[in-house]
Amino acid sequence: MRVDAIPIKVAKASRDIASDYKYKQAHVAAMGKCIGLQSLQDDPKLVWSMHVAKIQSDREYKKGFEESKTKFHVSKDTMDLIHAKKVQDMISDLGYKQRFHHYTMPPDAVSFALARNRNDLLSDNIYKADMEWLRGTGWVPLGSLDVEAAKQASKILSERRYRQPVQNVTFTAVADSMEMELAKANALQMNDKLYRAGAEKLKHKYIIPADAPQFIQSRVNAINISDNYYRLGWEETKRKGYDMRVDAIPIKVAKASRDIASDVSAFSIP
Repeated sequence: MRVDAIPIKVAKASRDIASDYKYKQAHVAAMGKCIGLQSLQDDPKLVWSMHVAKIQSDREYKKGFEESKTKFHVSKDTMDLIHAKKVQDMISDLGYKQRFHHYTMPPDAVSFALARNRNDLLSDNIYKADMEWLRGTGWVPLGSLDVEAAKQASKILSERRYRQPVQNVTFTAVADSMEMELAKANALQMNDKLYRAGAEKLKHKYIIPADAPQFIQSRVNAINISDNYYRLGWEETKRKGYDMRVDAIPIKVAKASRDIASDVSAFSIP
């Protein structure tokens, strides 16, 4: 088959038509080249779309209001501004309080001495100064009526004097009196340990004979459940071990079965 045969040319033409590279070759060659208007203002549609976008923009709509929001112009002689200033002066504490003038007076002036004397008369500390030296010094006349009354009252209210100590009272109890015997009997009857002593002794004592059916049945069940008895025969067999010779019948049978099942033996050349 030649290179210029019709089937080969048809296949090449179909390949070029179906090739994606040939399909996009013209688009790639035209990329980067300016086609159309040189500026945005030359296209009336783009200019109109920009104008519509500015009209619909909320930021452009509020731009003038935001610029003039912080600007306020008012004349200084308006009635409202003058009224506000007067109200501020009336409310201000600086204008309401005025400090007195500072006077200069010699220390030996008569009015100054009178004021100092009056201040001493009105002073509470100077008034109570005469009692300061008596503070903390107590004095009680011994043997006076008030002191004796206080001593007597403390004796009456004393709990130690009112109650006689038990150890000072002499008392001898009879050991075999009726009251003592009755108290001992009541103590023995109310003793919980003695009340339960008989039951505690019988609690761990059984009267069932050793050859009872219940005991025999429990022993048999223990043997049946025991894992040691279950493995006892196998453990004894393992201790004995085993002795199998090379020419034993099971070994020969196993070797013969292996040779029959082996593919090497089946396809071997005699």
